[in-house]
Amino acid sequence: MPSEDETPFSDFSDELSDALRAAAAACPVPQPEQLATGAHRRGRRKKLHRAVLASAAAVAVVAGTGVLATQLRPTGPGHRLVAATSPSPGPSDPAASPPPTPAKLADPVTAAQMLDLLKQQLPRDAKLSDGTAQGAVHDPQLKVDGPFAQYTVTDGQGSGLISINVRAYPSPLDLGVKGLKCPEKPVPTLTCERTTMPGGAYLRDMTTSSQLNGHTAIDWEVQLQQPDGVVVTAAAHNTGRDMVVTRPEPPLGLLLPGLAKNPLWLTVTTGVHSDPIALDPAAHLWLPLPLQQILQTTAPLLPAGLTELQAGGEDSFATFQVDDGHGRSLVRVNVEDWSVYQQSPYTGGDIANQFTDATTQPDGTKVLTTDQQPEFSGYPGVIHSEVSVLRPDHLLVRVESFNSTDYKGSVTRAEPTLTVNQLKAIALSPNWHGPAK
Repeated sequence: MPSEDETPFSDFSDELSDALRAAAAACPVPQPEQLATGAHRRGRRKKLHRAVLASAAAVAVVAGTGVLATQLRPTGPGHRLVAATSPSPGPSDPAASPPPTPAKLADPVTAAQMLDLLKQQLPRDAKLSDGTAQGAVHDPQLKVDGPFAQYTVTDGQGSGLISINVRAYPSPLDLGVKGLKCPEKPVPTLTCERTTMPGGAYLRDMTTSSQLNGHTAIDWEVQLQQPDGVVVTAAAHNTGRDMVVTRPEPPLGLLLPGLAKNPLWLTVTTGVHSDPIALDPAAHLWLPLPLQQILQTTAPLLPAGLTELQAGGEDSFATFQVDDGHGRSLVRVNVEDWSVYQQSPYTGGDIANQFTDATTQPDGTKVLTTDQQPEFSGYPGVIHSEVSVLRPDHLLVRVESFNSTDYKGSVTRAEPTLTVNQLKAIALSPNWHGPAK
């Protein structure tokens, strides 16, 4: 066994590489049809409420190899990171106890201090460049909340990015909020593990991968989540700022969890007030109506003789086909309750902003119509009609009818099955209600 001063760092990187490849191999590759459908659904929603989750997209990242243990070992001033040769106490160990909370800095941390603090935690032999940082005072040029520091790190395997971000939410923090947990549904390109820490904190270890010009880009994020509201995120990427893959794996390897758990970061929260909406922007946008309720409400509203065929979809978004004897065609119904919307930098604009050109009913309901227009220019022959309704109680109902069985092709008829007036009758029905009613 090597001594602590002779840590086989290359062996750690090899283990990490093997584990990541094994995790990737175990994940099924999504079919192109599934990817296209998912992207289309998201694109359709963005058409009505653009950029509402832009900030949330910056949160996703990295690493499904949390079984490899690391810890911090004080080595003198700076408490640099050193790989552990024995595991630290687990949450079920009677000896495990939360570390003492260090005293906060008297003054808000500056960008220069954040860069210096991060530099102190990184391996001495790593070459650091292109430092970017933000202190407790927000820098409008950086789209990040809370103290932040990032370096380009170059070692024997190439260059990559390392960053640290500290946020302080109102205490106590609900650690069950969606934005702090692992995704509920499996994602082929993402692995995530969330474990309990001493004192009730959590450590989330998440990895995502994507293909960039024939190379695999890997983003690794380890996040410490404390009940007192402090959330520390350490991230590593095997790409540079230009998003070009520069190395097989992200830098720092097994030392990343220790960087996130370093109690040093708990001292830099003076003057930091993070917006809790950022943890789950969608919860402050709209509530989805369950899929089955959409299908059950729509069925009796269809014109006589039409029934829902091959129904599918997800909460807030239903799809089915109808057949009037002149060719089957696709119908889509989207229902969202926007009464929970809260204005925030993380939620974008209110859905009402998309209805500025709508006609208004006597009761205040706003109506937008599209009559037999091309769905997308890339799908020749496909046309659709659409009616979108926003009621005074902020319930959004959108109904679409196609001249095809698929939004991207398979044209079966000259015109959509449902006319604009029939779509209006469905969308304006008083039978629609929000998910909580």
